[in-house]
Amino acid sequence: MDECSAAKRRVQRLGSAQLVKTLLLKYQVEAQANHTVEGILPLVTMILMGSS
Repeated sequence: MDECSAAKRRVQRLGSAQLVKTLLLKYQVEAQANHTVEGILPLVTMILMGSS
């Protein structure tokens, strides 16, 4: 594996983490309104599975 593709993968992982964080912040507001996290967990799991 060369240095370039390793760096690219790191950037992709960071991008995925940033995306998940952004989505979590977005849905956190709804979660607080509903007082539930269970509704979000499947969504986050789906996103994580999709990005890996």
